[in-house]
Amino acid sequence: MEKTKTVFWLLIILLIAIVITGLLAIIFYLLWFWPLFILFIILVIIFLLLLCWYRSLEDTKPAPKREPKRTTTRRTTTRRTTTRAKPKPKITGTKPVEEVEGIGQVYGGKLRRSGIKYVEQLGKASATKVASTCDVPKDTAQKWVYMARLLAVPSVGEEDAEALVLACGITTRKQLSEADPASLYRKISRAVAAGKVIVPKDYKFTRQMAETWVKDA
Repeated sequence: MEKTKTVFWLLIILLIAIVITGLLAIIFYLLWFWPLFILFIILVIIFLLLLCWYRSLEDTKPAPKREPKRTTTRRTTTRRTTTRAKPKPKITGTKPVEEVEGIGQVYGGKLRRSGIKYVEQLGKASATKVASTCDVPKDTAQKWVYMARLLAVPSVGEEDAEALVLACGITTRKQLSEADPASLYRKISRAVAAGKVIVPKDYKFTRQMAETWVKDA
């Protein structure tokens, strides 16, 4: 370190001397030009040699020591993820009674006047009361009550409810939740093929639909 400083200051002094010698050679051009010029050349050569030495000293300087980085160990806390079963869709009672297959505006109006407006209410009503209110056979009224119970399940439509009641004998939500989807699909397919259950031509039952009914129920 001290050697580098010494060479540095010698370079500064030589640079000043070179400038002064050059100025004197210009000023005393006629009298002392050649001696001053030779001195100027010598000083330049010495300056260049010292400059090379200075650079070599700078290159051989030891690299500053770097403090090792402190490695902070982070504590990773693993949270236990408990898989909870998804809750089943809530049974809805906002579907009007007209959504039950076989109940139109006439029967729907009679049921409304008796206080039965929604499928949930119809599903809880007695077949005798529904039959007397609408003036229909008791077995027809009972079928409506069964279909209304199943229609309360969100994924069950009016064609689905009719097929479940007529083809599979499903009358309650509990029965539907315990049923085998594959068996439901087979029974409904046979009933549709035999004409026992009539649905629109563009409406098709699938096994996936049956699985969804059982899951939602």
